[in-house]
Amino acid sequence: MIKKLKKIYKKNLRRKAIKKVEEKIIYQQKLLKDYSIDELRKLILLEEQKILKKISWKGALIALGATVGIAHI
Repeated sequence: MIKKLKKIYKKNLRRKAIKKVEEKIIYQQKLLKDYSIDELRKLILLEEQKILKKISWKGALIALGATVGIAHI
């Protein structure tokens, strides 16, 4: 059960990262074929790390708010 949830979480994380990378490439007015497979993998990995960092900070703020008594942040 836990392995299945981890797999789903990783899949969703990867989808979000790919979507963000695609948006950045479009914003730069470039095409996907302008990048090699390795470059795209690096960009996706960096984006995944950014998303995870953002999630961890948000989780920390929610936990802090909960201890102080703030219901919504």
